[in-house]
Amino acid sequence: QGDEEWFEDAEDDEELQDLYLEKHLGRARMRRNGSTVSCPSCFSILAKECQMHESIVNRFRAFAVEGCSPDLQDERIEVDEATQTSDKWWPLRCNTCKLEVGALDSDSVYHLYNVIPES
Repeated sequence: QGDEEWFEDAEDDEELQDLYLEKHLGRARMRRNGSTVSCPSCFSILAKECQMHESIVNRFRAFAVEGCSPDLQDERIEVDEATQTSDKWWPLRCNTCKLEVGALDSDSVYHLYNVIPES
């Protein structure tokens, strides 16, 4: 019974931290769900502690990657005609085989797609 209370307190603390970050930094902290993703071509691990997209299958986001790098020489701009805004992003490539496996956005969030989830 004592262990259950500790886990509940830890979950409460995490929720309070999320609320604080959202209120004071303007964005919610990404919840860790333990997903690790690999390159579909060479199976190198690309990132750990990814968050799975809520509705798009095999789409993940992460704040850190380890087996891939953004191609900073290939800056791309996406224009939203409806809002007249634009956003810069860079393709993310596997360090081993150079396959494009995602993108780095202008907020320094990695969006991974065309990847293999491991857990």
